[in-house]
Amino acid sequence: MVSKRRPLHPSGQNMNFRGSAAADGRAESKGTRPTTAPTPVWEVLTMMVLYVCKKAIFYDINLKVAIYLGSLFLVSLIGDFIPYPRTYFSRSDNLFNQYFVKIGWFWTLILTIPYTFITSYILCCGDAKRMVKHHIVRIAIATGVWYMWTSMFNIIESSLGRCTDRRFDTKPTCLKAGHLWNGFDISGHAFILIYSSLMLIEEARPIVCWEAI
Repeated sequence: MVSKRRPLHPSGQNMNFRGSAAADGRAESKGTRPTTAPTPVWEVLTMMVLYVCKKAIFYDINLKVAIYLGSLFLVSLIGDFIPYPRTYFSRSDNLFNQYFVKIGWFWTLILTIPYTFITSYILCCGDAKRMVKHHIVRIAIATGVWYMWTSMFNIIESSLGRCTDRRFDTKPTCLKAGHLWNGFDISGHAFILIYSSLMLIEEARPIVCWEAI
């Protein structure tokens, strides 16, 4: 005769699972998920400013270059027919021209070198060889290109121009004698402003996906 098997655990309370609130005599506590701390106002404003700056900086680069070149052509064309107003800012000895535009590449390097060093140090995980090979060398190449073009502009102006006094054949002697040198003057000021702008845009690209690091 087959007898009924006795259960291994006579009471359901000894089962291997958590009992109900009524079984253990304690009320189940309920709550909400912890929330993050409120974001400060200054941080929100900073994020808004950064968003606007990113949109302005990383606008379509091809369209931006087209706008630069079109503006140069249009302003140059207007300057051939309409004389520029004689103001302080049109003089070559004004403060902005002497200390900002003429040494514009110096200010570009002052901003670019520390930024590139810090971002490349993080992106390369402190690997000095990768930093120099993939990032720092760009600044050296850009500086060489800047020097090459500015030197070429001076050579073109000196070679294709002539002095108002025919007795002087070179630009330095013409200017030293107090005369004017009429030549094909490619604006180095316009070049350095556009070139520095494009350089800063290119070096600022790491901030596009910086939040994912």
